Amino acid sequence: MTKEKRLFGTFGVRRTANDVLTPEFASRLATCYGNVFKGKIAVGGDTRTSTIMLKNALIAGLLSAGCDVVDLGILPTPAV
Repeated sequence: MTKEKRLFGTFGVRRTANDVLTPEFASRLATCYGNVFKGKIAVGGDTRTSTIMLKNALIAGLLSAGCDVVDLGILPTPAV
C-alpha cells in the first residue's frame, strides 16, 4: 500500500517547487485564501531558492483578491 502525499502539512503547503507547487498554483491558492480572509495578510519566506518565485506568486494572488500584503522577508516559520 502506498502512502498518499498530502498537500497541506503542519506548517503550510508542502510539495516540490515547480512540480505540483507551481507559481500558477501558488497564485490561485492565494487568491482563494484572500477571498476568504480579507484584510491585511503577512507573508514570510525561508532561504530555499524557490522562495522568491513562490512568494511573489503568492503575493500576486493575495493582491488580486484585494488583500493588503505585508512582506516579512526571510524568517523562521514560528516568527510568521
